Amino acid sequence: PAALPTPTAAAGGAPDAAAPTSAPATTHATDAAPTSTAAPSPETAESSTSPSASASPTVAVPDAPAADPTGPSLLVDDSLGVRLALGGLAAVAASGVLLGARLLRRERESSRPVGRRFIEPSDEVRRLETALGLAGQLVPGDAQPPTGRPELVGAAMRLLADHWWAARLRPPRLRRAVLTEQVLVLQFADPPPSLPPGFRTAPDNSCQVTWSGLGAATPPDRSVVYPGLVTLGQDADGHLVMVDVVTWGVLAVDGEDAELPTQSLSAMTIELACAPWADELNLRVATADRRFVEVASVATPRTFAEPEAAVLELERQSRERRALLLLTSSSYDSLRLDPDLSDAWAPTVYLFERQPDAAQVRRIRTAVDGERLGLSAVVPVSAVAPAVAADEPRLHLVPGEPGEQPVAVLEPASVRVAAQTLRPEVRRAISDLYESARSDMTFPASWWREDLEAVEGLDDLEGVDMGEEPASTPLPVPRLEPSARSGPSLRLIEADAAPPNAERPVPVDESTTVRPFRAVRAPRLRLFGAVGLDHAQGEEPAKSRRSCVEYCAWLLENPGATASEMNADLFVTDGTRRANLSRLRSWLGAGPDGELYLPEAYSGRIRLASTVSSDWIELKRLIDAGINQTPTDVLRSALALVGGAPMADASPGEWAWASALRSDMVELVRDLAVVLARRERIAGDLDAARWACQRGRLVAPDDELLVCELMRIADAAGQPDDVATLLRQLQRAASRRGVDLRGETVALAQELIEGRRREVLRIS
Repeated sequence: PAALPTPTAAAGGAPDAAAPTSAPATTHATDAAPTSTAAPSPETAESSTSPSASASPTVAVPDAPAADPTGPSLLVDDSLGVRLALGGLAAVAASGVLLGARLLRRERESSRPVGRRFIEPSDEVRRLETALGLAGQLVPGDAQPPTGRPELVGAAMRLLADHWWAARLRPPRLRRAVLTEQVLVLQFADPPPSLPPGFRTAPDNSCQVTWSGLGAATPPDRSVVYPGLVTLGQDADGHLVMVDVVTWGVLAVDGEDAELPTQSLSAMTIELACAPWADELNLRVATADRRFVEVASVATPRTFAEPEAAVLELERQSRERRALLLLTSSSYDSLRLDPDLSDAWAPTVYLFERQPDAAQVRRIRTAVDGERLGLSAVVPVSAVAPAVAADEPRLHLVPGEPGEQPVAVLEPASVRVAAQTLRPEVRRAISDLYESARSDMTFPASWWREDLEAVEGLDDLEGVDMGEEPASTPLPVPRLEPSARSGPSLRLIEADAAPPNAERPVPVDESTTVRPFRAVRAPRLRLFGAVGLDHAQGEEPAKSRRSCVEYCAWLLENPGATASEMNADLFVTDGTRRANLSRLRSWLGAGPDGELYLPEAYSGRIRLASTVSSDWIELKRLIDAGINQTPTDVLRSALALVGGAPMADASPGEWAWASALRSDMVELVRDLAVVLARRERIAGDLDAARWACQRGRLVAPDDELLVCELMRIADAAGQPDDVATLLRQLQRAASRRGVDLRGETVALAQELIEGRRREVLRIS
């Protein structure tokens, strides 16, 4: 992996003492046999004389660079609204949930039938998804990492695992991880034996690495070192505090309010199930709500209806691992880091949403305590089943002030944070989000015109009626020509975006009713590729430019919305909305008739002038008759408007509301590209067919139907090596997503590469 820049170099001169300041821990004899049956917690030997022993780590970080007024927008200033929508879920867990939902959608999207679209989520689920996308902005700091924090935390843990395995070093026990504005701080129970380049040590058994350094590194393809990492909450400075539940062995959870332990366990469950490294952890949950655990997960946790079944499995796994460790004479940590053994020795966390009784808690402790086995349990306790000694790990939850999160105190570490929780209604909404992301149910797409029931039943693309060239063109549509200003518009497009057979233009009759499409320079939004606003008549705002562009897009998608609807969808306050709408109004300016492009909303409804458009709106107008009923020349013009993926330059947190818009843009463009490519291939213009596929892959790079078309094109061109290369690309993409190729794709590959489809004998 690439060496990381040091925190000082990457952050503009961080002070050398930038590190947590809690008291150092006494070194454990980690490789020696334990002297008692109780596994030492990471805090057991904490110094009792240190004045800072009860303090959470205080991290000194360099000053943040000055914010770029034209840089990423920070639309969320209604942080209370986001927190309420998240139900107490912290930023890392929220990002993991959103990432998991997007991965599930990607798994199903590449084989969607043409002319169909997936069921849309409910308004409640959309609002939750927007809040999940904005969660990262709740972490203090002007500059958000270019990559999500969960992925960067995973990168750090992979770099550490790779380094320690190469040096044959045993990883120290992790006391906590602290996520600040600019650095990730890892605090250990013992001094770290050695660290990869870019990780800087501090005198209190901690190290730190910058987000920018992690973003620039290439982490190795291996397991993370602490896969049980989970968020406790936020400290007084707003920094996220995480702990590794595997390190703690058995962690008891109790609360002064009976609902708090349940909400804390819900948050832990969803984070452990949806973290980017969730498939590296075996999660076992004793729960009465199997739907939440099994549906709202990236991996597939095992669930138990009763605590006793979970306890029995934990005891069995404990016996097996103890016996194997005696045979191998190795430590668990060494086996876990071995790339050839890491899967078999993956940590297992038993999380008890259903409370075990006192006898079961004692059995859990017996199974886990002692030598490290990679087994841990998170157990709710109460007066009914205490079974927890005063010096054993406990997470105690206390109700917060009205409107504030509960307080979580982790003992004996004396860590005090605003607790991460998950309220029941948000728990249900997350289940709905994942069900909608997994669902393969489709309905007729608005951009398709024909007997859709027949189309849905046809698996082979060659059998779908793509709508051959219509007999007549309903309206003359202008070709797209080079622009004197940036960005394409109708009648305007970059020269290199034209399809290979552009010598067949559609004639423009200047006397027809399509005159509004001529060179009228009304404001036009670019949503494909890098977002931007062309032909605005006013001056570009000095600040919040990207927010203004985003507001403009939202208004185009929600014409006639009210101020309160805009506030709720974008999670902004009245003051922020008014200020940015005023900037946008001045930037858009007025038309030749003096009418503002963003009129004052005297009626209570906010609406842009009808002449304000976007490349997305123009594309939809061009194929309004239905993709399969639109002339080929017009399809070329429509596809030439696609300059990249939707909102391709949006940073994390921007355009969080636009998930449904992105899906619509991707699905329509993919269908358009497939139809056009097939028409051009059948007509014998292989260059034009290839261009259509390449355009489509700007928005759907791993789409099976597009790659199948490219394979057919390569076969028609007499390029068998290209067919094989495309198949390998498709197989690798499917492997990354953890899905199988369509049966039709496999049959096509056999036909093109082997000359015929293999016969399959079906035995009933």
